[in-house]
Amino acid sequence: MKKTITRIFAILFASLLFAAAFTGCGTKDADEPIVAKLGKYQITKSEYDDFYNAYMQYAPSFGFDLSTDDGVKAYKEWSITQLSADMILQYYADENGMSLTDDEIKTAEETAESTYNGMLERFASQIDQSLTDEAEKLAAKEKLLSEGLAKDLGITISEYKEKLRMNAKKEAVISKVIQHFHSMVSVTENEVREYFDEIAAQQKADFDANPGNFYTTHSYYMNYGEENGYLRPLYTPEGYISVKHIYIAFKEDGETLAEGERSRTDAEALVNEIQRELDAGADFNALIEKYGEDPGMQAEPYKTIGYYVHEAIIDNFYEGWAEQALSLQNIGDVTEPFYTEYNGSKAIHIIQLTGRLESGTIEYTDELSTILSSGLLGQKQRDNLEARVNELRDIYPLEIYEDVYMSVGSEK
Repeated sequence: MKKTITRIFAILFASLLFAAAFTGCGTKDADEPIVAKLGKYQITKSEYDDFYNAYMQYAPSFGFDLSTDDGVKAYKEWSITQLSADMILQYYADENGMSLTDDEIKTAEETAESTYNGMLERFASQIDQSLTDEAEKLAAKEKLLSEGLAKDLGITISEYKEKLRMNAKKEAVISKVIQHFHSMVSVTENEVREYFDEIAAQQKADFDANPGNFYTTHSYYMNYGEENGYLRPLYTPEGYISVKHIYIAFKEDGETLAEGERSRTDAEALVNEIQRELDAGADFNALIEKYGEDPGMQAEPYKTIGYYVHEAIIDNFYEGWAEQALSLQNIGDVTEPFYTEYNGSKAIHIIQLTGRLESGTIEYTDELSTILSSGLLGQKQRDNLEARVNELRDIYPLEIYEDVYMSVGSEK
């Protein structure tokens, strides 16, 4: 049985997820149906059911349509693929003598202890809040945990701790095997340059056809960063500008004002003062700092680069706001004050054109090479891991009982 592992990294988190949620760590029934087995390792139907249900909410993002029979079948196959990959990696460790060192065992036990303490803290808000003695608070939390374990799983705290330790060691072994496979992969500078050219070409075709996609890609990069796997756009389509604005909120005269709010009359008076300072040559950034009420203009990265605007993304902004921005012709030009309303919130804006983005592919630099190298290496490592696990599926005596795992969910 050979199936593509589309989300193999998910297996690294599965067991800890279950342990933290009181699932996947119940006492095994000797007569419970087995979904899969490999040597001394096995997956019971209840363990498969735990995994199946735990990841069901993410199924659509993995590409599975659970509203159709075919989608459910594909998701079930994906689930058993993930869980059997776990067994394969453990079996590989045994076959190749990849046991944990004393330090690795210590780290795994510390992880188990941290998971246990994290579980205890879930009960912190449920205990008697008048308790001040730390020992008494700990005892109260452990009492609640003990009751939950007994009711939901039929196990004691000691048994639960042991399962956490066993689970942490298992995850450490799996991680060790994965790192072993990862160490087999490397990238060359030529491969990185080809990777850059490939991404840039893909983005050129995409962004030229759909300029709004550049904004989406750039927004993810600016908000989440390359450290989280979001690469800066390598290509910029024509027509993007950068702008900054002064935002002054108000309520209509006669409306009740909360602390810090202002009336339309007061807002217009303030904007008139801002306009006088602009006419006298005041720095726009200084006026944003002094008067602006848009948090985005007060914090990086937008404090420095401003907002990117293009005719393709007009709907991303307040009605009429992007049109005003796009009407500016020269760098440094500012709009006349204008009004917007969104979901009942009203404001006056003044926008300044701060730049026109240069279209085309960005320069290939050493810094960018390093970033791309890391991304490409990760991609190659994942591909290699998938390939190795699939090879081992054909080599190892893995048994999977389709009739058992396909029956999960049908009885509900």
